[in-house]
Amino acid sequence: MKNILCAICTLGKEQWTRAAIDKLLSNIKYIPYIIDPELFLKVQNAKISRSNQELGEYGIQRRATRYNSQNVLSGLLVCTECGANYRRITRNSGEVVWRCANRVKHGKEICKHSPAVTEAKLKTFICSVLNLKEFNPQTVKELLNVVYVKNDRTMVANLKQAQSAIA
Repeated sequence: MKNILCAICTLGKEQWTRAAIDKLLSNIKYIPYIIDPELFLKVQNAKISRSNQELGEYGIQRRATRYNSQNVLSGLLVCTECGANYRRITRNSGEVVWRCANRVKHGKEICKHSPAVTEAKLKTFICSVLNLKEFNPQTVKELLNVVYVKNDRTMVANLKQAQSAIA
């Protein structure tokens, strides 16, 4: 790592921010100038292992995190297009839907095709996957790891002990 920093220092700046170094170490076009390709891959793997990301079925995605929220579903839904978590939104009509956080924050700029999921549809899906007659937050917390929301409006549930997929 020290050699990498020395190489970066020769690029003309005396002080580099952490974000600038991270950007350099993440951009494949700089590999021949500052780092050998094998070390570059090690750096990328180390960054992923230390971050809130994982290599999953849909590429590099954020790990589901549970926000400090009263709602058991917070942090449970993940967008397969961009890897962001879904947020709970109450529409003007009073209907509760879950939307990709990137779509909410940036519009279609980052996440073009992520669908909104009604809370009713989400709860029905979860009950089906977990074989529940009615939605039980405690059971959901104990058994469900993540729900991936796909662009075609289907969802894939990842259980803490096994995997299950239902359209």
